[in-house]
Amino acid sequence: MFLNILFIIVFVILLILLCPIHVLLFYDGKLKVKAGISFLRFRIYPDREDDLLSDTLSLRKKRKLKKKLMKKEARAERRREKDKRKGKKASPKKLSDSLKERQGKGYVKDLGRIFRFVRILAAKFGKKLHIKIKQLEIVAASEDAATTAYLFGALSQAVAYGLAAADRYTNVRFKNSRVSVRADFCAEKTRVETEILFRIRVGSLLGFAFSSLWLFAKESLKDSMGELENTPDNTENKKGISL
Repeated sequence: MFLNILFIIVFVILLILLCPIHVLLFYDGKLKVKAGISFLRFRIYPDREDDLLSDTLSLRKKRKLKKKLMKKEARAERRREKDKRKGKKASPKKLSDSLKERQGKGYVKDLGRIFRFVRILAAKFGKKLHIKIKQLEIVAASEDAATTAYLFGALSQAVAYGLAAADRYTNVRFKNSRVSVRADFCAEKTRVETEILFRIRVGSLLGFAFSSLWLFAKESLKDSMGELENTPDNTENKKGISL
């Protein structure tokens, strides 16, 4: 009996680890992001409130959606009132305020650490990330013909380098007929239409998370040890030992 239960638990865990996570990015003037795991799908962006302004929904569906949003807003208002009575802050600290408190000297160090993390993690887990480019169409345009030509060259080079990097570090698939960059000298504004699907298994994502934490802990320990060695007391002791 115990072995049967253990076998079922292990089987369920393996099944969850093998489940794929999907993220679909769609842009045609407005960004839409959908995510899901296995057969489950849900929308991340935009909010459901934007559907009230859409002409594709019927009046009945709009009323139903409006009722759900009103209930959600009422729950949020009750939660804010409850937090206010408990003495909690109504809104968390803004990211811009926290960034202003940081010293400019640490930005370069943080960026270098981030790039180092990305390079190591991309080499280890990049091929486990599957990218399917269903559509990528960019039309370069501006009010000036010369600017349009320069913009077309820059966008073409950026797309070529981006696809080459994705092909090197990830598992990317696309059809040449679905990826195009062209110039329109009659238009005045650049247009972008894209639909990209990202897919990775739960096990690979957990491995990516644990590796990120391990690298962060190791780099933090290395930095703290370096700062400890560069303290004045240690520097004087090293000079004394060398003499």
